[in-house]
Amino acid sequence: MNSQREDVKEMWKRFIFENELAEQLSPIVKDSWIRSKKWKVNPFHPYGHIKKIETERYKNLIDWSTPLMEGLYSIVKGSGFLVILCNEKGQLLKSIGDPDTLAKAAQIGFVEGADWSEQTIGTNAIGTSIVIDQPVQIFAEEHYSQICQSWTCSAAPIHDSKGNIIGVLNVSGPYEKVHPH
Repeated sequence: MNSQREDVKEMWKRFIFENELAEQLSPIVKDSWIRSKKWKVNPFHPYGHIKKIETERYKNLIDWSTPLMEGLYSIVKGSGFLVILCNEKGQLLKSIGDPDTLAKAAQIGFVEGADWSEQTIGTNAIGTSIVIDQPVQIFAEEHYSQICQSWTCSAAPIHDSKGNIIGVLNVSGPYEKVHPH
């Protein structure tokens, strides 16, 4: 485990157990951890929250995004990364990835229908990008919930012509393979 990850892990523990917030954390992560605690997110919940989604409502978003997702996946194929499309609430609509990575994601409930909003799962790229309305990468222990801490996730909101968030495009994979892609 690299020293940066160990440092963030210690900062996370101090925040969770002692309510001590380290100054070294990025402002985005710091603010998100505070929101996560305020929303009473359980950082030890073992599984994502699955909800029924009216996929027909998101048919256009899925249809328009699928070619882009497939293009992104062709770049990360075989690397352990997934390409994920979410709705404006952070619910997973579509996932593309290697079968073993999809199976690993399913073990924590990171599947179509899962609610990955900050209010539900805490700091994560999908939910945090929605709250701050900008692209973000969340690395390992920067995630509020332990079940996400073996992942690195990068997400960007998708906007309609009026500037409203209509979805999120996310790339997630093992923290060991973090890359600026």
